[in-house]
Amino acid sequence: MSDRRLNRMFFLAYTFPPVSTGSGPRCVAFSRCMPEGGWTLIPVVSRNPVGLPLDESLLDSLPPDVLESRIVLRDPLGKFAMPQDPMYEPGGDRSTQRLNRLLKLLRSLFRLYVLIPDKAMIWSMEASKAIVRAAPESGARMIMSFGPPHSCHIAAMKASRRTGLPWVAHFGDLWTYDSLNEWQYVSSFSRMIQRRLEARVVTGADGILTTSASSSEYFERTYGRRCPPTHFLPNGYDPQILSPAPEPDRNPGERFTITYTGFFMGTQTPEHFFEGLRLYFSRRPSSRLRVRIVGDLRPLHRNMPERLGIADRLEITGQVSFARAREEQMAADALMVMYPPLPGSEVKNPTKLAEYLLARRSILAIVAEGELSRTIEALEAGYSVPQDPELISEVLARMEDDWSEGRLRIVSDMDAVARMFDMRQGCRSLGLFLDQIASRGRLRWAALSSRHARGKGWR
Repeated sequence: MSDRRLNRMFFLAYTFPPVSTGSGPRCVAFSRCMPEGGWTLIPVVSRNPVGLPLDESLLDSLPPDVLESRIVLRDPLGKFAMPQDPMYEPGGDRSTQRLNRLLKLLRSLFRLYVLIPDKAMIWSMEASKAIVRAAPESGARMIMSFGPPHSCHIAAMKASRRTGLPWVAHFGDLWTYDSLNEWQYVSSFSRMIQRRLEARVVTGADGILTTSASSSEYFERTYGRRCPPTHFLPNGYDPQILSPAPEPDRNPGERFTITYTGFFMGTQTPEHFFEGLRLYFSRRPSSRLRVRIVGDLRPLHRNMPERLGIADRLEITGQVSFARAREEQMAADALMVMYPPLPGSEVKNPTKLAEYLLARRSILAIVAEGELSRTIEALEAGYSVPQDPELISEVLARMEDDWSEGRLRIVSDMDAVARMFDMRQGCRSLGLFLDQIASRGRLRWAALSSRHARGKGWR
C-alpha cells in the first residue's frame, strides 16, 4: 500500500460484523484489504440485525479506523423479532403453540406482501437518510451497497441521487438468480416487484461488484448494454489473518473425519448428503468415517440423522465462534461444502472455499457443475459430486479408500490459491476499478441537481 491519502466510501451493509454468516469474513477481509487499492470504508451498519447469528469476536479483526467510523443504526423491526423456529414439545402448552403459529403466520404475511424486497427494508431507508446527513462532512467519494439483503442497494441508490456520490452495487450473492432464496415461499406479487427492483438497481448503478466471474457474466448477459461496468472480487482471505497450513500428515488415524462448518441458509439442505451417508454405511458398515457439522441444523432436518439411522456416526456442535470453526477445520481430514441443485448455484463462490484451501484439507463439494467445482478441479483440491445420494455414497467410498492409502486429493499449489483468493492482491485491482468509477463522477445525476435547485423536486 502506498502512502497516498485514502479515498473514503460509505459501505452500506446490514450483514456487517458481528454478523457471522458468510458475509462476516468477507466484510472483515474487505475492510482490512481495501487500503491496498487506495480506499477505506465508512460502514453504515445495523446495531440489532434481525434473525442473524452474531460473533462479537469478529469486531476484533476490523481496522481501528473502520471500527471507529461506523454509523450504527438500530433496526426498528428488532423489537418485533420472534425466536426462530420454536419447537413443539409433546405435553407442552398447546395454547402457546397456537399463538406462536398465529404470530408466525402474521409475520410471514407481513414479509411476503409488505417487506419487499426483504426484512431490512425499513432499516435500509434509515441508513439512506444517515448517509445523506453525513455526506457533507465525511469526505466520501463513493457509496457502496452490500447485499443481500438487497434493500441496501435501493437505499444506496436513493442516497446517491441525493448526494451526487457515485454508487457501486456489491452483490455478495445474486438477487433474483440466487439459488438460496426460498422462492417457493415468496408471493408472485413479490417476485414481480423484485425483478423490477433488480433491474432498477443494476441499470441505475455506476458499477457492479460480484464475487465470481460467472456472477458478473449473469448481469452482463441479462442487462446487455444497460449493464454498467462490472468487476469481480472472489470471496478470499487477508494473508495477515489467515495463512496456509503446513502440508498435512497423510498417515491415516483412527477415524476419517469429514467436517462441515457453517449454517444451512435458505434452500441449503443436508438431506441428500444424509441419504448418501445412509446408503454408504449400509454398504460399508465397518467404515471409519465420522461426520462433524460445526454449526446447527434447521428444525426441519434435526431429526433426520436419527430417523435414517446415522446419528451415531454424526456429531453436531451447534453455533461456535469463527476461531473455533477454524480449529475444527484444521482437525478434519476433509472439509465439505454444498449447494442445492437449483439455478444460480453454478455461479457461487462461497467464503468457506478460501478457508478450506488454506487449511490444506481435502474438499468435498456437493454441487452442480459450475464456478465452485471448476475451481476445485483446477487446483486439484478435492472431489465434486452432484446432490444425488447414490453418487454421494460412491464418492465417500472413493475418499475413504484414498484416505486409508494416504492419497487424498489436497491442494499443493498455494501460489495459485493466493493468485485467486488473496484479497490484498484482489483489492489492488478493485481499487483501479473504483478509481475509474469515481473519476467519472455522477454526471448522469447532474440534471437532477439542477432540477432540484430550480425547485422542481426529486424524481
